[in-house]
Amino acid sequence: MSEKGFQPTPSQQKAITASNRSVIVSAAAGSGKTRVLVERYIRLLADGFPPEKILVITFTRKAAAQLKERTMRELFKSAEPEMKQLAPRVAVAPISTIHAFCSQLIREFSSMLGLDPSFATLEEDVAADMMERAFRRISAKYARSDELRVKYEALLRLFGSGRDDSGLKAMVFELFEFLRTLPDPDTLTAKWLASYENASNSNNFAETDWGRLYIDAMQKRVDEFKKGLNERINTYGSLSIPVKWQLQLSDEMGYIAEILQSSPDIDAMLKIADGEWVGKRMPSKKPEHDPRAVKWKDEWKEFRDSVVKTFAGDWLTPPAELLADLKRFWAGGSLQFLKQTVDEFGAAYAAFKKNANALDFSDLERQAYKLIGEISGGEVAVKQALETRFTNILMDEYQDTNPLQDAIVDSLSAGEDVRVFRVGDVKQSIYRFRHAEPDLFEDRYNASEDDESENCLARSIDLADNFRSALPIVAFVNETMRRIMTRDFGGAMYAEGHELRHMFGSIQDDPEYGAGLPAVSISLVADVSPEDAGEGDDGDEGGSLDDPEETGDGAQDEESAEELDRTRREAALIAKEIMALTSANPPVQVYEESGGKLIKSNLKYGHITILLSAV
Repeated sequence: MSEKGFQPTPSQQKAITASNRSVIVSAAAGSGKTRVLVERYIRLLADGFPPEKILVITFTRKAAAQLKERTMRELFKSAEPEMKQLAPRVAVAPISTIHAFCSQLIREFSSMLGLDPSFATLEEDVAADMMERAFRRISAKYARSDELRVKYEALLRLFGSGRDDSGLKAMVFELFEFLRTLPDPDTLTAKWLASYENASNSNNFAETDWGRLYIDAMQKRVDEFKKGLNERINTYGSLSIPVKWQLQLSDEMGYIAEILQSSPDIDAMLKIADGEWVGKRMPSKKPEHDPRAVKWKDEWKEFRDSVVKTFAGDWLTPPAELLADLKRFWAGGSLQFLKQTVDEFGAAYAAFKKNANALDFSDLERQAYKLIGEISGGEVAVKQALETRFTNILMDEYQDTNPLQDAIVDSLSAGEDVRVFRVGDVKQSIYRFRHAEPDLFEDRYNASEDDESENCLARSIDLADNFRSALPIVAFVNETMRRIMTRDFGGAMYAEGHELRHMFGSIQDDPEYGAGLPAVSISLVADVSPEDAGEGDDGDEGGSLDDPEETGDGAQDEESAEELDRTRREAALIAKEIMALTSANPPVQVYEESGGKLIKSNLKYGHITILLSAV
C-alpha cells in the first residue's frame, strides 16, 4: 500500500524495497525523502516486521511526530484489516530523536549506570549557565594556588583574548564539547599529546604529524588555485582584452603562477609572495570595452586577491616558526595543563548536574553508549538484549550525525539480522558547529555500491529527482554548486551523483506558474555608491582594476554606522522587491495547498520568505 496517488520513481522504489543489510540513500532537497521513509516503514510492516522491532531515529521531535502521523493515517485508510490494526501500535512505536531514544534506554537500565531514573534533561540555556558556573569554579581554584595560577596565566597568554579569559573559556568549552562527541576521546587526546611530544624532539616540521597535516591542507589550497588559474588563462585567450590591461594582467598571472609552482616549499612560496607586489593600477573600463572582458577582469581581481591574501597574509607561516611554537607549547607544559583544565572543568560541570539530578544532551549519548558500546565495554547482558531488540533501524538526516551517535547505531545493529537504512544529503549539512560530521555520510556512501543483488551488504541509492522547484531554479543551483562544492569544500564532488534532476510533469511545468518572474534574481548592494567611488575619467591612468577605497583615521569608528547603513539599504531593496511582486498587474500566480489539494492563488505576503544568514 502507498499514499494515495503516489507513484514512486525507480530510485524511490529501490529505496523503499531494498533489503540489503546496510542501505545509505543520498536524498537531495525536494526528492520526496519523507514520503520514501513512510513508504519504507509501511512496507516493513507489510512484510511482517512488528512496529516495536523497527527503530526510527529522526533529527527533530517534529519530524518524528509527522512521520508517525503520516504512517498512522495511511494505515487507518488501508483496506486490509491487519494493517489497519497496526496503527495504534505505531503510535507508541520507537520513532523519536536520538536523544529521546537514549533517554528511554538510560531510564530502563539506570540501575546499571548508577543513575536516578527520574533525572531531568537540561535545556541548552540551563546547561550553558551550569557550564559558566563550572568554569568560574575552576578559575577561582587556580587563583588560590600560586603554582596553578602561574600555569593558568600561561594558558591565558596563549589562548586568552588579552583583556579577559573569554578566549580561553571558549577554547575549553569547544574542546570539551568536541571530545564528548567521540566514542573514544581518551585515545584521541593521548594521540594529540604524543604528537606534540614527538614534534618537540624533531628538527623538521614537515616530518611531524602537525607538519604533514599543515602541508596537506596547504597543497589542497594550491591545487584549487592552480585549477582556477588555468580556467582563467584559458578564458583570457578568447576575450578581447584592452591593450592597456594586457601587460599588467600578464605580470599578475606570472606572479600568481610562480607562487603556486613553488609548492610545497613553503619558504620559497613566502619569499615570492612577500616580495614586491607587481600589481599596478590599471586603466578603468570604458563603455566600448567588451562586457565579457570587463566581467573577466572583475573575476580575476577577486581570484588574484584571494591567492595573495592566502599566501602573503597570515594563513601561511614559515615552518621554522611553526616548529618553534610546537616546541614551546610542549616545553612549557601548557598543553598538558590545558588537558587538565578541560578535565577539571568537566568534573565541576558533572557535579552541578549531579546535584540537580540532570543530564544534558551529550550525557544522554554518552550514558547510552556506556551500556552498549564496544569501546566503552558496555554491559554484555544489555548488549545482547539490545542486539536482538530491533530488526530494522531507519536513520533520518544522517549527514548531521556525530561520531558517538553513529557508534550507538552501529552497536545496536551489531546483530547479523539487523538492517540499517540511513538517509541524508551531505549538501544540506548545517550542524558542524554542533560537531556533526558529514564525512561519516560520505565515507559510508563511498564504501557502498549501487548493487541490487542480495550479496551486496552495503548498498547506496541516489534520490536526485527534485519535485519542488522550477526547472530554471534547479539549473541555477546545479551550475552554482558544481563550481564551488568539492570534496575538500563541502565534503563531496557535486558533479558525482549529487546534482539535482528536475522532474517533469510537476506543477512547476505549468506555463503560468510564476508568470513574469525570473527564476533567480541577484541584487547586489554596493558598499560605496558610484558617486563616492570616483572612478575618474575613462582614459585616466589613475583609474584601476581595484575599486577605490576610502581610508582614514576614523575608518574603524565609522564601521558600525556603515554596517547599519548597509542593513537599511538591504531592507529598502527587499521592501521594494516585495511591493513589486505583490502589486504586479496581472497578479503573480502561485500554488498553495488547500484541503489536501494544490490550487492557484494570487501571490500574497504570506507566500514570501526572507532568509537571513544570521540574526
